[in-house]
Amino acid sequence: MKKRLISLFLLVVLTLISIYLFIPTRLEISTVTVMKANTNALFRYLSDENKWEKWWPVDREEESINANAPPRLNNYTYRVSKKLYNAVEIETIQKNQLVPGKIIILPITEDSLIVQWKSSITTSLNPFTRIEEYRDAVNVKKNMTVILNHLQSFIEDNERVYKFHIRHTTLKDTALVAIKVLTTSYPSIPFIYQHIKELRTYISSQKAREVDYPRLNITKKDSSHYEVMVAIPTNIPLPGEGNISFKRLLIYKDKTLTADVTGGPENIKKAFDELSTYMSDYNLSSPVIPWETLITDRSKETDSTKWITKIFILIA
Repeated sequence: MKKRLISLFLLVVLTLISIYLFIPTRLEISTVTVMKANTNALFRYLSDENKWEKWWPVDREEESINANAPPRLNNYTYRVSKKLYNAVEIETIQKNQLVPGKIIILPITEDSLIVQWKSSITTSLNPFTRIEEYRDAVNVKKNMTVILNHLQSFIEDNERVYKFHIRHTTLKDTALVAIKVLTTSYPSIPFIYQHIKELRTYISSQKAREVDYPRLNITKKDSSHYEVMVAIPTNIPLPGEGNISFKRLLIYKDKTLTADVTGGPENIKKAFDELSTYMSDYNLSSPVIPWETLITDRSKETDSTKWITKIFILIA
């Protein structure tokens, strides 16, 4: 009997030694991933909890993100506690336990980066609690990996990040004739197509032909004036006459941003706004005004939801 008690005692001692030996007083939790993404775009979607619903992993209906509750995953709750430069501090919460952590963004190139998520748990002297805390650390790490994988899937898809398929292209038709006018109200469709008709009449009179759809730019100059420019690309340079002028755009490979838009002025504005955000993310600027290419003849199609428009911005 005595030997059994001694053996049991030794087993308990060895078990406790193993617990304290293999589960340190501070558990370091970390996961790292490489993403093909822009640093500014990633930080924008990572640091703003209102944008988490765009990419957050949702495994069960009860864990869906809503405005009245913080995001959850596998019984853990997450929240941003502090925004830093290219980093955010994230709190992981389960029951009454709070695990502080930090996600750090390390840029490699303008569209490639490393993301590291680090957390730590200080373990208890109680061996049973210590074991439970180790299990928590394992689960926290699993969640971190799942969350970063979902974030990666989202942020590497530019169409999801910017809501439109933005791409770089090279201009082909660079000779144009254009009319620029100033109005005291937002230009109507008949007003725009009146000037497009004027350009077409001039092109025909010069024995030339148009080689692409009409282009349009509307710029608000002040509270009561809009500057309207309509243009048509031609197969040959034309001298222009009266209020019709010749324009030429310089060709630079892949130095034009473009996106396709279906819908009316509201959707077109959203697309331009997203292009502007894209340019800001990649530190791009434009030397000339942007324009819409009117694929749909808006004078014939009155339902603006059916309009198809290509928007273009030359970049430096």
